Amino acid sequence: MRKLPLSIEAMRALKPALQGAQGTIKREIKQGTSKLYQTDNANLIVVIRREGNTAVFVAVAGTKLYQAQDELIGFARINHFTSIRFHTTHPERLRKGLAGLPIKRVAIRKSLFGRDEWIYLLELNQ
Repeated sequence: MRKLPLSIEAMRALKPALQGAQGTIKREIKQGTSKLYQTDNANLIVVIRREGNTAVFVAVAGTKLYQAQDELIGFARINHFTSIRFHTTHPERLRKGLAGLPIKRVAIRKSLFGRDEWIYLLELNQ
């Protein structure tokens, strides 16, 4: 994966995954709290935040998540993460994209106005 600079194009591509949190994510990227990446095949744009030894995939937008599994996991391992946490409002898409991996649902955050946020954890065996 390669790091991307913050751009209008990247934010436009991420819009479906951000569910109205564009301002917050943009600020986190500018401050360095979160980082913006693109997979090697350019099919996915990913916003990642470090929380201790966990890579928090705040937003994933694009196609072919299933084909990018090894790249995402490899990125996390190279950067010394022991787990990956995924946040999504489309759990069916995430489960399809991560099929075959031992992901665990750890929480569902109920929303009053939009879709609920589902949180999944993937422990990485080192």
